[in-house]
Amino acid sequence: MFRPLINNKLLWMILFFFLLSGCDKLAFLIGEAPYKYSFSYMGAVEDGSYVRAEITLGFSDQEGVLESHRQRERMRYAMDLIIRPYTSRQMDDKGKRMRKIAKRVADNILTTPVRSITITDFEVVYREGTAPTQEELDSQRQSIFPRTFHGE
Repeated sequence: MFRPLINNKLLWMILFFFLLSGCDKLAFLIGEAPYKYSFSYMGAVEDGSYVRAEITLGFSDQEGVLESHRQRERMRYAMDLIIRPYTSRQMDDKGKRMRKIAKRVADNILTTPVRSITITDFEVVYREGTAPTQEELDSQRQSIFPRTFHGE
């Protein structure tokens, strides 16, 4: 009975310390990056279509945000160079490829390590005549493998 009460008091004292010292440290312990820098990106792909995304980079200190702000144009230019050879259909994967590209650019240009990358409002704006037809979309959704595998 006495031991759990001490553990609870210790837990509450630790949480109270983080509350007084600021929520940034608590968010950092939970795993969320307390400092974030967001920018919007729009770039052309090989077939003339466009890719739009809102990219948020998370850092563990304020220096990463300041460096991202200073290097914003270099990051956009590097993303343009990487995205340009892809087609709109290759980029239309719900932002997975865009996240990998943003990670690669941030690792190469920024000296401050990036803790998290979030891609929101991702959209591929197809040029006329390049959008996939309904039959192509249906065939992509159908898988040749079953969803579950039952070993025999």
